[in-house]
Amino acid sequence: MLRSVIREHKDNFPVIFSKVCECMEVVSGIEVKEVDPTSHSYDLVKSLNLSYDKRLSDDRGMPKTSLLILLLGMTFMEGNCAPKEKIWEVLNMMGLYAGQKDSIYGESSKLINNDLMKEQYLDYQQLS
Repeated sequence: MLRSVIREHKDNFPVIFSKVCECMEVVSGIEVKEVDPTSHSYDLVKSLNLSYDKRLSDDRGMPKTSLLILLLGMTFMEGNCAPKEKIWEVLNMMGLYAGQKDSIYGESSKLINNDLMKEQYLDYQQLS
């Protein structure tokens, strides 16, 4: 985050990060919890029972919210337009591959194309 988002304001990072965490909880119902202070790793935890959790759950009730948050974050970091290749590069690093079924997300390409785009969380645009 320091290198990509707030390069020239590194000294203010703790204040900025705290405000962002607060805004995420108020706006999207997602709380940022510190998992390991030494490695600065965090977990995103639902703090509200938002409607998209139900729409993005399969029959067993496994929420797909984390994948949505990842995709939205990637899109933001890429200037609000993430190339499909970049998205699949990151998803592949997570062990998610187009056309292959995952125990949590099912077939990720179907989840993205059928569910997330149908619910208008994501949009696909052909670039020339």
